[in-house]
Amino acid sequence: MVVAKMLKASHFGPTLLVTTISLLLAHNFFSWSDSCLIAIAVFSGQLAVGWHNDIEDVESDRLQNRISKPLFDGTLKVKTLRHALYVDLVVCIVISYLGPLGFRGGTLHLFGVACGLSYNGYFKFRKSSPLPYIFAFASLASIAHVAAHRPLPLWLMFAGGLFGLSAHFANVLKDLEDDRLIGIYGLPQIVGIQVSVYIAGTSLAAVAGFLTLHTSQFHFLILTVTFLALATLLLRPKKYGFQAIMLLSLVDVATLLFSNALR
Repeated sequence: MVVAKMLKASHFGPTLLVTTISLLLAHNFFSWSDSCLIAIAVFSGQLAVGWHNDIEDVESDRLQNRISKPLFDGTLKVKTLRHALYVDLVVCIVISYLGPLGFRGGTLHLFGVACGLSYNGYFKFRKSSPLPYIFAFASLASIAHVAAHRPLPLWLMFAGGLFGLSAHFANVLKDLEDDRLIGIYGLPQIVGIQVSVYIAGTSLAAVAGFLTLHTSQFHFLILTVTFLALATLLLRPKKYGFQAIMLLSLVDVATLLFSNALR
């Protein structure tokens, strides 16, 4: 029961998706065993970011009556989650440096984790709120190349950053108005729902452009899935916008791998 609550507090859906993406990207250069170790390192980092987010947001979640949060209903204690966070951070650091990522890849991965933690405790409340998302997703797209000592395609890093920008604006849409009521004013809350949807959508279109230019096939698939994600953003931005963008990211990573555009 406690384990299930802790997984829920980690924002398990996005955590699992980011871990899967890291596994697929790593396997482009590493064996399956090493790729799994890299995925475990990324998973531990995502657990830390998710748990830290719920710890930092416990009071605002109560103000917004978010009954789905485990810390809100008392089935999971803040003290328990904080202790788990400390242990997980140690595990994350050890696996990042002693595993296949090595010093360079491990440092870049931990930089991405630090971006997530800094968003939770600082950037979330400021105009610069997109920056941690941009840098974290750019680093996620880059760690396999850096760890494998391969030349890093700059377009891939930019595409990752644009995904992060889109994910940030889409992720806050469902709670944007409630956030304003309790004094949370990151950039999406400042510019409002319509502008946030526009920024998320144009970022997705730019990513599709990068992929179309740098992949040799699957252009129809890329453009079709991007169109569906954009349509979802426009029609149901609060309910399904973030899920659409995350699904698109997985499809785009798979497209990259099958087209051998990363090699």
